[in-house]
This record gives sequence, structure tokens and C-alpha cells, in this order.
Amino acid sequence: MRKVKELKDEDINNLLQNPANNFLTKPPKEKYVEFKEHDPFPSIPDSLLNSYDIVRYVYTTGMIDPFRPKSLERAVYKCNFSGFYRYWDENHKQKDGTLSDSDELRLPPNSILFLGIEPTFQIPTYIVLRFNLKVQHVYKGLLLGTGPIVDPGFVGKLYIPLHNLTLNEYIIKKNAPLISVEFTKLSRHYDRNFTKKQEKIINALDFSAVPIIDNPIEPSRDINFYLENSLTNEMFGKVNKNELSVESSIPEAIMEAKKAVKSVRNMKIIFYTIAGIISVGTIVAIITLIVGIFGLIKDVNNQVFNISDDYHKIIRENEKIQDEHKKLEDLINNLQSDINNMQQPEKDKKVVSKSSENKAQ
Repeated sequence: MRKVKELKDEDINNLLQNPANNFLTKPPKEKYVEFKEHDPFPSIPDSLLNSYDIVRYVYTTGMIDPFRPKSLERAVYKCNFSGFYRYWDENHKQKDGTLSDSDELRLPPNSILFLGIEPTFQIPTYIVLRFNLKVQHVYKGLLLGTGPIVDPGFVGKLYIPLHNLTLNEYIIKKNAPLISVEFTKLSRHYDRNFTKKQEKIINALDFSAVPIIDNPIEPSRDINFYLENSLTNEMFGKVNKNELSVESSIPEAIMEAKKAVKSVRNMKIIFYTIAGIISVGTIVAIITLIVGIFGLIKDVNNQVFNISDDYHKIIRENEKIQDEHKKLEDLINNLQSDINNMQQPEKDKKVVSKSSENKAQ
């Protein structure tokens, strides 16, 4: 089998033009439904897939759409930035957008942005994906994380959180290579045998047109090579390409915090100084005001006490008058009773005398 430095479009054209490979020309969704649960190549060991086997699985199961041959390397597939982005500005407002081919997206220092990945993935249940930031971008001082995993059976697009923890401002364009994806075949835990229809499809396939990618890495690459290659990249590079430096934004953030604290302390010193100059007169005025207020409160309390005392005196005098009035009423009632008793005998005499006169007649 021939070896090449990269897979070309003409290699894929030769693969698809072969009449035996008619099934490979079907839509990716249709191929995924057919081989989502059934491994078309059970003879391939359960291990990390090489470029040749990646091509076989991609075109038989439809697991990457669209698939760009030139993005395939020895054991990984490079995925581009789709142009979609999301972040939150300094006012905590969400910002979404999709870049055109001529637009640029800026990654400010000490920021985080969510970037969309171009292809749609349709991962069979017997394959797992792992992706990471391309090594080229690691030298920018950017952070994605360590080997996030895409689960077997996943269908959809990927969105990655990209942290810029440096003092540099970067720009990225649509279709810039962003992450590398590797494919690992899972160990068997159930029957993956396919149907007679699937067996007929697989037996007819011919992948002889697909070469093996053999792109030897150039030796003697030092740190300067990686930094320059990373920071001056036209698709995803530093804004100021004349300064090939990568510095963390954390120390500067700490310095800014210290300056802010020092500034606050200086303001406190100025405030206390001014307060010391005006404090004596202010304190005297406040004390005078407080003394006046307490004096006024004391006078009001005295007046209230006197009024309360007079009120209770009036109450007591009223109670005495009511007692005298009651005694006087009792005396009058007694006198009236005595008068009535004194008048009663006279009445009785008159009654007797009148009775005697009637009898004489």
C-alpha cells in the first residue's frame, strides 16, 4: 500500500467512483442508521485507530460530516472553527454570533469564549472520541482541558470553552484548525455481528484507493520554532506579531489588585488627615448640639412631670368633693327622715279626733 504525506481529494474521489463502493456515496445519516450498532470491521482490533481505519469507519458509518481529507493526520483528525461563538461581556450580557469568511474574532487577555467546531458527529456505539487543543495553540498559552471525551452514540456538534490566561490578545478566523480528535474502538461487550444485508455491503467494499498517511515530523524543532509558528499564524494568531511573548495574566491581575488596595489605603490616609483637620471644630459643635438637646429634653421632662403632678392633685380634690357631696346627701336624707317621723303623730291625732266626732253624732 502506498504512503503519502496527506490524504487528497483525488484519493477520496477514486474511492467513491469505484462501483463496488456504491454504499459509501449514500447520505451520512443513512449510513449511520445502518451501522450505528453493528461494527462493519470486526477484524480491526479494539484500539486507537490509524488514518486508514479512520477513513474506513468515516465513509462506512457517516460519523463525520463533512469530512475533509486534508485534515486527516496519522492518528488524528483536525477540526476547524465553525465561526460560531458565545461569551459574556464586562456587563455580564451574553454575546452570540457566527463569523463570515472575512471576519475575525478577538480573544482578549484573561477571557473565556465558547467556540463551535465545524463537523457534525455521528458516533457509533462501539467508538469513543477524545479531543484536545492542537499543540500549535498550546504554545499560545491557551487552555482547553485535558482530553475531553465524546461518548459512544453521540450525535451533534461540539462547543469548546477556550481560556486565554495570557496578557496577549489573539484573533481567530473562521475555518482555523482548532482541535485534534482521536478515535478509539471499544472492547466488545455484546454481539456486534451484522445482518446478511450488512454483510453483503461490507464484503463488496474496496478501500484499496486509500493510502496510508506517513508524514514524518521534522527533527530539531526548538521552543522558538513552536512559539513563532503558533503566534504568527494568520488564521489564529497574536494581534501584535512583533512581540513573540506569552505571559500569564494572573501576576498582572494580582498587581492591579495590589494597586487598587494601595490606592484605597492612600485614600483612607487622605480622608483621615482631612478628618483630623476638621474634627476638633466638628466634635465641639456636635457636643454643643448634644448638650443643648439634652437640656431641652430635661426641660420638657420637668414640665411633663409638673403637669402630671397638677393633674393628680386635681384628681384627688375631685375625689374629696365627691366624698363631701355624698356625705351631704346622706345628711339631707337623714334630716328628711326625722322630719317625716315628727309629722306622723300629729296626723294620727287628727285622725282619732275626727273619728270621735263622728261617733258622737
